[in-house]
Amino acid sequence: MLTSVTTETQASSDPKRPAPRRRKSRHTREEMLTQAAELFAERGYRVTSLSDLADRIGIAKATLFHHFRTKEEILFELYTQAMELATARIRAVDQSDDEPSVVLRGMFREHTLLILDNRTLFTIFFSEESELTEPHAAAVRTQQADYINIIAARVSQLIDSGKIKRSVHPRLAVQICLGAGSWTYRWVEPGASRRDADLSSEEIASTVADVMLDGLFD
Repeated sequence: MLTSVTTETQASSDPKRPAPRRRKSRHTREEMLTQAAELFAERGYRVTSLSDLADRIGIAKATLFHHFRTKEEILFELYTQAMELATARIRAVDQSDDEPSVVLRGMFREHTLLILDNRTLFTIFFSEESELTEPHAAAVRTQQADYINIIAARVSQLIDSGKIKRSVHPRLAVQICLGAGSWTYRWVEPGASRRDADLSSEEIASTVADVMLDGLFD
């Protein structure tokens, strides 16, 4: 028995012998977050338990606890994911060398597309914020403020150039305009029976951007 163990130890420590690979988890953290988002959007955050989520994913509850300490931690990660995605897309538009008015229109359009492209994630974002505890809620508010400030800077630029009325408050104007795009998560549904049901996400986003800009320009 001792000889057998010694031989096995020598073989495993042989530098020429490849180290055994660790088995990968069947479910990644991202997959778990995706399933959580779908379940929260379907049932609501408050009534969904961690057991429900574990059953949906097909894992033991203990495995879920290995990745997330609490259900609220999952919710906060979804909010963080939403804000990081939104900020990255708006910053990409902001880096354009186009005229400020063209960039601002692109920002409003991109915001609406963001909501339409990620309806499940933003259904949670706009309906479950009261479930976040401090300091998570404060962190999300800071991210939202940063997001608004990026766009408000372009509004200020257009006010200074005389293209937007000086009576317009940049941050307030941005929040009003973003609200129009954000609300599409409620009334735009794939396959819905509406007169505008045949419009693409791009067409809807462009219309929102055009209407918002028309209201701002002097």
